[in-house]
This record gives sequence, structure tokens and C-alpha cells, in this order.
Amino acid sequence: MQMASRSLFRLIRSSPSSVSSIFNLGIIKYQQTCLQRCSISSTCKLFTFKVPFYFDKGDKEETDESPDEKEDRYVRQWLSEKEFQYQTIEDFKSFLTSDEDVTKMNWILNEYEIAKYDTSLCPSFLPPERAKEMLENFPDQTKLINYFHYLYSRENRKNAEKLRRSDNRKETAINLRRAHDNNVKLEMGIQYDSKTGKPAYGKWRNACFIDLGRKEEYTVYIPQNIVSSLFGQKLVIDFSYEDCMSIQEKKSLIKQLNFSFQAIREDEEPFDFWFCNLDDQSKTYSLLEKSLGWDHQAKFSSHFIHRTSKSYIDLFPRDKLIYLCPDSSYDFTNYDDEAVYVVGGLVDRRVVKPVSLAKCKKEKLKHMRLPLDQHLSMIGSKILTIDQVISILIGLKSGKSMEESLKLSVPERKLKKPEQIELEKARRLLKLTVQKHSRKNLYY
Repeated sequence: MQMASRSLFRLIRSSPSSVSSIFNLGIIKYQQTCLQRCSISSTCKLFTFKVPFYFDKGDKEETDESPDEKEDRYVRQWLSEKEFQYQTIEDFKSFLTSDEDVTKMNWILNEYEIAKYDTSLCPSFLPPERAKEMLENFPDQTKLINYFHYLYSRENRKNAEKLRRSDNRKETAINLRRAHDNNVKLEMGIQYDSKTGKPAYGKWRNACFIDLGRKEEYTVYIPQNIVSSLFGQKLVIDFSYEDCMSIQEKKSLIKQLNFSFQAIREDEEPFDFWFCNLDDQSKTYSLLEKSLGWDHQAKFSSHFIHRTSKSYIDLFPRDKLIYLCPDSSYDFTNYDDEAVYVVGGLVDRRVVKPVSLAKCKKEKLKHMRLPLDQHLSMIGSKILTIDQVISILIGLKSGKSMEESLKLSVPERKLKKPEQIELEKARRLLKLTVQKHSRKNLYY
């Protein structure tokens, strides 16, 4: 059945003019089987139809709904209103540079149309930036369908949240109108429960928290950021690994940099943060713009991050540069307040080649690694994220020892428990004892 549906929709996609003749030949029953509960709108174009209820659990009163059930209700409401948009290859011409890209994009559109009719577990339309990601990173059909499912879930959450906010605004307006009609004055100050006599907390009542916006949050850190940008110790992130990462790894890099920036900003004496080898035409730069809000001047004024396309070798003395490299053979022993530490902006989950070490040797830079084996008993990979490395540097800068900084920064899930360490010691001791007795028996 699935193979038949795929062949039919590939035929429809390849020759839209034959659609009317196909349906006139008695494919109505097949159409009903394939679309199942979908209701085709008579005013819409081909491939434009309403999505069925997949989460219909029956009508319930709102008072009996849990938060999860309420969220499902908004998802069901969105799915009942959702309509797919018709897209062609012309909508993606801006980034199709070769015949191979055009062929692959046609294949992606075919799979998208098939997914719409087979399961409807796909977004209402494909944005060009998402289509470009599929073109670059999803050559396999299974990965492509999984990505459709991810976009479908993401779109559901986003639109359900919009519907929830809309309902909240309507509820607020109704309450205000009801209060106005009944001549109820909205009193300021502490409100008490009439039955218990205690302060009443909740919506339209008391709150123990002050609602500070993002603007107030950023202005708190402006004075110390100004001082650090003028006199603070330099800390460099090297963005020269753009070609070594996939799009998902770049997004993971941005998340790690957000955590790093938050840790630096909350420090009493922050680092002077530098982004070097950052190309303003790269994908990483555009992701940073969205994340840190560089296109909004009010936000950028509180960041104080120096970003440049120049290399750190051209900006700082070579003898002061120390590159923190996990593949180095030299251990990081003493923290230097005068050094300029460089951290590679690389997220490589595959760990194929020591590219950062090769870069250090090529540029003849001093490189070091964190002494993890000397102070910690770790499980699995010993590669730390960028925010963990920067958190260790912040601890060393504040006067903590290497062991204390490592234990505070490395997550507990990467560390062995004391029982595991004792069990391994006992196993090693037993193994040595067995080997010792076996050697003695050889002489008798």
C-alpha cells in the first residue's frame, strides 16, 4: 500500500496535468483510503487540505483539564485549522546552484508531498532556510522523514502557544469588562483571602516577584562589562572551524557560547571576550546574530563582545597566546594572569581528527590541555564543552585550585562515583595478586 501511494504521488508531482484524468478514472476510493480523515477544501489548490484530529480525546470541561490536557487541546485546535501551502521548485531557486541541487530538491519536495498525504506528520510549509538544511545535511530518506517529524512537532508547539496566549488575552479582557460592568475597583497593594485572612496569591492577586524585562536584566551587568572590555584579561574564541562542523554542530556551538557568555557576565571580574576569525557571511555569524541580538543596538550595547574576521595572531603578541587543545601533550599546570587564552570554537561529535592540534603546530603556538586524568576519574569521553572550559578558567582566575575548578565545572554525570572507584581498585589489586601467585607457581 505504501509503495503504491509513493508511486502515485510521484506521478502526480511529475505531471500535474494528468491529475484530473487520474481522478476521473475512479481513484476516489484510493484517495479516501490514503487521505483517511483528511477533508479536502473545495476552494484550495491541489495538495492544500485540512489536517485531521490526531489527538481527539473527546470533549472535556476546562475546569477538569490538567496542564498537559490543556496543551493538547490547543494542539488539536491548531491541527483543525492547519492548511498546507502549495510549493514548487521555483520557491527555492535562490540557493540551488547546480543541476544536482535541483534534482535533490525535487526529491525532497516529492517526499514532502508524499508525507502530507500518507501521515500528515510534516510542517504546513517548508521555509527556504529549512529546505537548505535538508539539501546540505539529509541525503537519506529516513533522516529526512525524521526531520519532517521534528518540524511538525516544533510547529505544533509554536502555534499552540500562540493560541494559548490569545485565549489568555481574551480572558483578561473579559475579566476587565466584567469588573467594569459590576463597578469593581482593582485595588493596589496586598489582597487578603476573605476566608482565611491570609495574603492571596495567584492571577489578579498578590505576587512576590518583580517582573523585570530583558532590558533591565542586561543593564545590571553594564558597569562591570565596561571595565572588563577596557582592562580585563583577554579570552579568545577561534571561529576558524566553520567547514569542520555540520549545521547541528553549529547550533550546539551557539548554545555553548550562550552559556559561556552568561558565566562570564555574572563573574565579578569578567574576561574581555573576543570572537576571532569570524566571517560575517558564515552560517555561524547569522546564528550568533539571532542568539545575541546583534541587530538590536540596545542589546548589543550590553554585550561588549569584540568580534572580528582577523586572526588572534594579528591582534595579540604571539608569546602571550596559549591555545587550550584537548590533544596536546603538555598539561595546564599554572594559571597565568598575563596570558591570552584561546579556546577553539569547534563542536565535533565524531572526534575524527585532532584539527586544533594541527592548527597550533602550523601556527607555532604554545598549546596545553587540562589535566583531567590527574584530578578526576571520568566516564567515557574526556572532551569538554566550551562553556565547561570557560567555567574552569573563571574558577582559576578567581583563585581556586585546579582540582576545585575541575570538580565545580565538570558535570557529575561524567564522573565516576566513589563506589565505582573503590570497586576498580579492588579489581586491580585482585588481578595483581593472581598474577603474583601464578609467577610463584612457575618456579615450583
